[in-house]
Amino acid sequence: GMSDADSDGDGVADCNDRCPEDPSKLEAGVCGCGQSDVDSDEDGVADCDDRCPSNPDKDEAGKCGCSEADVDSDGDGVVDCLDECPNDASKVVAGVCGCGVSDVESDGEGGRGSGGG
Repeated sequence: GMSDADSDGDGVADCNDRCPEDPSKLEAGVCGCGQSDVDSDEDGVADCDDRCPSNPDKDEAGKCGCSEADVDSDGDGVVDCLDECPNDASKVVAGVCGCGVSDVESDGEGGRGSGGG
């Protein structure tokens, strides 16, 4: 017959224990024997498969990392975390004039300003 040995001491004989070396598991589960199936952020993805185990809104870091959403507020194709002007679709860098204002000179004075001489 089979031995009634219990290698991991969990109270289940090795012949009935699919993780005979892991006292915390009887089945491999999602993460396998020897690794917990815990889901710390309760997003439905076990920590062993979750690259952002403390953020329930992300399971991959994306472009902005785990703590920040990969949102593009102005729809310019650059996520807000990498966009100096997240609410100005025409700019991703503030430039000379800042966000919301064009850096292109349009009065034809070549930057001299008005004033006689």
